[in-house]
Amino acid sequence: MRNRRVVILISLGWFLAVVAAPGQARRVGFLTSEPSSRDPMDIAMDFLRKEGARRGLVETDLAGVTLLSRSVTKQNQTTHIYLRQSLGSIEVVNANANISVSREGRVITEDGSFVADLARKINTRSPKISADEAIVRAARQLGLSLSGELTPLEASGGVTKAAVFSGDGISLDPIPVHLAYYAVDSGEVRLSWDMVVRTTDQKHWWNLWVDASSGDILDKSDWIAHDAYDVLAIPLESPDDGKRTIVTNAANPLASPFGWHDTNGAAGAEFTLTRGNNVWAQEDADANNTGGFSPDGGPGLVFQFPIDFTRDPSTYQSASITNLFYWNNILHDIHYQYGFDESSGNFQLNNYGRANSGGGDPVLADAQDGSGTNNANFATPPDGFAGRMQMFIWTPPNDTILIVNSPRRIAGSYEASIAEFGPRLTATGITDDVVLVNDSTGTSSDGCEALTNASAVSGNIAIVDRGTCTFVTKVRNAQKRARSR
Repeated sequence: MRNRRVVILISLGWFLAVVAAPGQARRVGFLTSEPSSRDPMDIAMDFLRKEGARRGLVETDLAGVTLLSRSVTKQNQTTHIYLRQSLGSIEVVNANANISVSREGRVITEDGSFVADLARKINTRSPKISADEAIVRAARQLGLSLSGELTPLEASGGVTKAAVFSGDGISLDPIPVHLAYYAVDSGEVRLSWDMVVRTTDQKHWWNLWVDASSGDILDKSDWIAHDAYDVLAIPLESPDDGKRTIVTNAANPLASPFGWHDTNGAAGAEFTLTRGNNVWAQEDADANNTGGFSPDGGPGLVFQFPIDFTRDPSTYQSASITNLFYWNNILHDIHYQYGFDESSGNFQLNNYGRANSGGGDPVLADAQDGSGTNNANFATPPDGFAGRMQMFIWTPPNDTILIVNSPRRIAGSYEASIAEFGPRLTATGITDDVVLVNDSTGTSSDGCEALTNASAVSGNIAIVDRGTCTFVTKVRNAQKRARSR
């Protein structure tokens, strides 16, 4: 049975802090039933062979598997194994598998992108263009100009024809290059030159995969993160607590390993909007829940937009949505450290192979939602369904003044606003004693149960604390024996 996630809403002026409690997290089942004392690597490979056969993998697809990393979680002694497929000692750089093995030797999770029948899908085993020619063609496609001839600095050769060339005006560092396979969307696996170029303007540090036959860039990943957000940064709660600042590279590498704008689990952002793996923040002024405007940070992911609180909120939607995007991601990353992760049913589109089910459920965060005012709400369906956060615009008080005569320590005038439900007050200058309600249950002054001091409240003004029930319930309980005004 899927769990319902517990969420605490904290309304903080113009943004919402979302806290998901993992205490009711669903249990993750094992993929292998019997424990084993063998080495986790052997357990992982046996599982991969059995599971791979059901997915069409043949013996040669697993013959050259490379171990990329192996780590152990200290808290529960789970071993995490990260593998890569290869053929003839040449790696398929985007064909990976993640397998987690419990301390008892049972497979907990597995996720992979190995290519079935790999040997039949590669386009060629021999490059048609040389490594230095591939560098030259890549530079042209990136708009970079060579200042001279490329000079080979190292040539270790071997099957991958690994070499290092001088930067020669296009890279601050020497350029390493070697052969690698790259699986493309068509299902074909193309031989490519894998190279790294750090541009002289220091704005990009490219990992490039250049087709070894055509010289075209198959894919590229920028190792330099450019994201910047002008927000009320943690721990500020509202504009009353401080000024906005520019936050850069804020994603936590454990909780959001590919950044806040990723969705496919490969380096590089899929969206330049306020959209990513953990949340999609947008406006919903028409309250139709079908998606609205999201600000665009451009290729550099720079989200810096002006705010003027003297103007209508619609004039600074971009700033509000950016702030909402930032806080959703910050809280996602913080709570991840305390166990609200993929296995506990957190909010993510892609679980990056860290859980054997779930995913597909980032938070849909609506800024300046038109379905209400002066409040917020958060719908939290079971794991696998996207949560929806609705942030409403806060309106100014209706110039209603509450005057307290006594006790002296709180005497004075206070701004107040009338309820959003029920008939409007027609009388002015109402004066009565104030009585704190008591229902003798839990928070006894929240008015969520029948009052035990109804006779004392009757004929006076009832004061009721916030609680877990609705305002309508509180008022109804107070009105049963009182004139609540």
